[in-house]
Amino acid sequence: MFSTSALRHKSFRDLWIGQTISQLGDSTYYLVFLFVVDHITKNPMMVGLVGMFSAIPFVIFGPFAGVLVDRVDRRKLMLGSELWSAGITLGLAVYAWMRPEPEVWVMCAAAFLMSIVNTVFFPARSASIPRLVPAEDVVKANALSEATRQVVSMLGIGFSAVALGALYKINPDYFFFSAVLVNGLTFLASAFFVRKLPELLPLREEIEEVEATGVKGNWERVKKDLREGIRAILDDPVVRRALPINMISTIGVAGFFVVYLALNREWYGGGYNTLAWIEFSFIFPTMLASLYVGRATVVHPGRWLLLGQFLIGLTVVLMAFSKPYWMMLLANVLCGLTLPFMIIPLQSYLQLAIPDQLRGRVNSAWLMISQAMNPVGVVLVGPILAWLGIEGTLIIMGLILSGACLVGVFSRSFMNTRMPVTESSQAA
Repeated sequence: MFSTSALRHKSFRDLWIGQTISQLGDSTYYLVFLFVVDHITKNPMMVGLVGMFSAIPFVIFGPFAGVLVDRVDRRKLMLGSELWSAGITLGLAVYAWMRPEPEVWVMCAAAFLMSIVNTVFFPARSASIPRLVPAEDVVKANALSEATRQVVSMLGIGFSAVALGALYKINPDYFFFSAVLVNGLTFLASAFFVRKLPELLPLREEIEEVEATGVKGNWERVKKDLREGIRAILDDPVVRRALPINMISTIGVAGFFVVYLALNREWYGGGYNTLAWIEFSFIFPTMLASLYVGRATVVHPGRWLLLGQFLIGLTVVLMAFSKPYWMMLLANVLCGLTLPFMIIPLQSYLQLAIPDQLRGRVNSAWLMISQAMNPVGVVLVGPILAWLGIEGTLIIMGLILSGACLVGVFSRSFMNTRMPVTESSQAA
């Protein structure tokens, strides 16, 4: 089980409380957001369009966010991000109050603006944690944050399935407005706790380095950081194979919610509660499997990645033959159980194998390249749905996921590279 000892540090505790509240709102909002787009348009391509607008800012603005985070007080960046997020969502709530079925361009604009804010908030939060806890508690703080995110997502989806699902049946006009309003209020609550954090200015030498280079120098620094991150990825026997596997996987799963919404409408009547329970059946076993994988001894991370990749592809294919609702729930349970086998060992390897001075650049390059595949998958899923239907699309997605294993299965270095062993592990 994960440790809560990091919460004894007041500043980290304030950040953790704020984020827990905010994530609770997010877990209900995002599912409702896409459900409403599907309900209004009944067009998978429109759902994909909104998803594409949500992904693009991470590709365009992500590299610049790192420079900003290295120059400005991170507390102010997080506080400003939460207030901007509150303003965007509360503004959308006012619009939804006046127009219960918002226009698609409004939804695209809201998704785009929220993602711009998040490109700044996420790296600022990540960079702040080592300043809020001592070095020996950094791993515990990160583990607690990830475990909390999974639990909160599960609770949020469960709550939305019961409360918002009932509201949708009673009065659909207040359904979207209620979800957006709650999310906006959670951002304000998070901002209250972020405001209590101490000043989180980057180290003085980092600020001076950025200020001395000017605008042109900052752009050159962004390009240099990305080049060094990509070079570090290519030099590592596991990561250089894991990146294309991840890119192929992203194309395969980018449009998953589009398919979820289509099958929920065509197979199960289109109710919100049926969609929410499908998502819940995925998140709950993911949390349980994460706890198991987190305590397991991983010797060859590449093999774990391929095992999880192959099994999750099979479960997605199984969904194509799971039209009865109970079978769809079971298929999502199996999918949730396999996902941590694919993700957690690779995350641990990245943390242990990549030197600390390169870790941020590797993560930046990885995120940018991976996210660039997201719009591709989202755009493709609409035409594939129209051509092959729900069953055919799920089979294609599953084959893409399992087929990605071919990138690594024939590489001895990828299959045989061992997980780096830390001093503490050796002592144990």
